[in-house]
Amino acid sequence: DLWLCCNTLERDPYWDQSIRAGLNAVRPGGRFLLSVAGPGYAEHEVHSAPQEGYYRNLSVAEIASVLFGRMNLTFSFDAPSQPPDVRFWGSIKEDA
Repeated sequence: DLWLCCNTLERDPYWDQSIRAGLNAVRPGGRFLLSVAGPGYAEHEVHSAPQEGYYRNLSVAEIASVLFGRMNLTFSFDAPSQPPDVRFWGSIKEDA
């Protein structure tokens, strides 16, 4: 399994719920990769948001706060300055 979520969550007012739902869909042993427009990324494509005009850059701390609540995954992240994206990747632990 692979859950791939690339630069869409900044347009999702329920981004934290979307992360949880995406991770719940991945079976043990599966992987995930997500990226979002981080702080400093210019607002763009707000017309494609589920709520017209919604746009919010997300920080490493905000994404990590959702992931830290999960005991069954391992993850890493980076946040380069150009482009100012926030990227997380990891895997769901196999059942013990």
